[in-house]
Amino acid sequence: MKSKITLRGILVALATVSMMLPTSGFAMEPIAEHASPSISIIDVALSEDGSLRGQVLDLQGTPMTQTTVAVVQQGNVLATTQTDAQGRYTFNEMNTGFYQVVTDQGLTVCRVWTAETAPPSALAETLVVDGLQTVRGGMNGRPWGSFLSNPWVLGGIVAAAIAIPLALDKKSSS
Repeated sequence: MKSKITLRGILVALATVSMMLPTSGFAMEPIAEHASPSISIIDVALSEDGSLRGQVLDLQGTPMTQTTVAVVQQGNVLATTQTDAQGRYTFNEMNTGFYQVVTDQGLTVCRVWTAETAPPSALAETLVVDGLQTVRGGMNGRPWGSFLSNPWVLGGIVAAAIAIPLALDKKSSS
């Protein structure tokens, strides 16, 4: 009888600890650090001379002048430029591939094609909306929601939900 209770305790402890471990440790493939399901990838065709062109607008659709724009690939800044009076920018001598067109407060992810190989749906220019915020699953002012989403708190609640009935069962069977 005593070994059965000890075995139950060990199983409860193992289950509790396994629920508190981060699931990323068991992933088959590495999880991207900055992956975001809310960012979509757009297809963009380079111009005939191999330039990547685009425009930066604010939330009201007004062109952003003298804004720094960078082209980033795999975390490396490849080039930077400033927007003109119409918020337009150009990056010359670009290759095909995946790029992020980044401003201080905006981001567009592009799959860049040559003019000859671009799919029919590819855009001629990129568009970056400056000041567009992306909310990624925040609890937006609900402190209990963020408290309950903590894995240690959830693990403690589950452990208590398992251990308390076992302790009560032990007392009643004695």
